[in-house]
Amino acid sequence: MNNDQSTTRPAVIPIFILFGSFTLLLLVLITRNVTPNLQITPKNVHLLRETLRLDSGVTNSGTPPRQFALSTDNKTLIVTSSSSNEIWQLDTGTKKVMSLLNAGGYTPYVYFDNEEPIASFDNWSGSLSFLNLITGETLQHFDGLYPGSTFSDWNLSPDAQWFAVSRGESILSLTNIKTGEVRFESYQPQGFVFRRINPTFSDNGKLLATSLIQNAPFAVGIAVWDAVTGKLVRQLGYFAIGTSIVDSFAFSHDEKWLAVGGGLYTDDNNQSVIQLWDLATGTKLATFSHEGLSVQRLIFTP
Repeated sequence: MNNDQSTTRPAVIPIFILFGSFTLLLLVLITRNVTPNLQITPKNVHLLRETLRLDSGVTNSGTPPRQFALSTDNKTLIVTSSSSNEIWQLDTGTKKVMSLLNAGGYTPYVYFDNEEPIASFDNWSGSLSFLNLITGETLQHFDGLYPGSTFSDWNLSPDAQWFAVSRGESILSLTNIKTGEVRFESYQPQGFVFRRINPTFSDNGKLLATSLIQNAPFAVGIAVWDAVTGKLVRQLGYFAIGTSIVDSFAFSHDEKWLAVGGGLYTDDNNQSVIQLWDLATGTKLATFSHEGLSVQRLIFTP
């Protein structure tokens, strides 16, 4: 691939933390000014099949890609940026562009459902739509989210059939994307509100972790919910008291531990913070911190 422009690649910092029989792998991804070039090597194919030049939106504004999704048959690639969605057909190298300029929102999540490319469109007015990127059809539209909501206020289940969302600051709900069925609506624990909750499912979709905000004094709490009934399974302790934020959760594959990542901010410095909690006892097992930005993603290795 011919690169005639300077490229600053994302800085990827891997941190391995060993706890006896399992390994927690943390990937802290800090993306700077990226010239969006991408090479695709489909699964089980040893030769490079396509080299694609991504145009970063119809205005060529230089905005970097936000997310990629590859179909299971390795034929279609979705690339999102703040200004457009691009749907690439890898066998021909052709693409379709859906502009997001002046659309009043953005697409924080893209995925495939039976090889059909689907995108969620988050409107700044507080609505959420799911779109077929090939036909442009709106599959479902939901109102009543918190105005100006972001991807940190909702998330998809592992099978991409349900989405968890905070409606306003008092209700956590789980809704079926295709039918609109509401599985449950749960209220916040006393003394807390739902705000920037980062709902995260366990691998099997049975548990759901969220953060909680306490206003006076300001503090961030942690809660684990039953994703079938909506009941509060366990309210863990505080992530931090003071100016802080939770940006990521990860359940261990056996659902024994919950890793929590975020940031703690003071007048002197900013700290990246990771905590490990025992879900059976509600005990905080360990805390790791380092000067830096908030932890954006946590992954347990198999």
